[in-house]
Amino acid sequence: MKTCICLELDNDVDDLIAYLYLQKKGLVDCVVLSPYPVTEQGKDMLKYISCPIYEEIPGDVDTVMVGGSLTAVNDYCKKHPNLPNLIVNGDLWEATLRKHHLRNLELKHIFEHSISISM
Repeated sequence: MKTCICLELDNDVDDLIAYLYLQKKGLVDCVVLSPYPVTEQGKDMLKYISCPIYEEIPGDVDTVMVGGSLTAVNDYCKKHPNLPNLIVNGDLWEATLRKHHLRNLELKHIFEHSISISM
């Protein structure tokens, strides 16, 4: 099973934290930056990514994890009719699916997963 995570690094560090945790657990095979970082802070975070970075989601993935923007998933779905697993983190995932017209996407599973951590 091949897993890809889509990261947005310019806005804040939550996507990077998720990536680092999942990478440590051996759950990430590749990364798509959506969009590619343009800020100095976003570009600086690239040094923490240790797996292959692609411009778009590879066609042989079984699972895509998304922390925010579904643009890369939308682009993937234009070329590939099926995505077995889509894991979306965040509160606006359903609205975002509608925005990208992905609500009819033939998915075996859509997982919404949000974690709150108290420090």
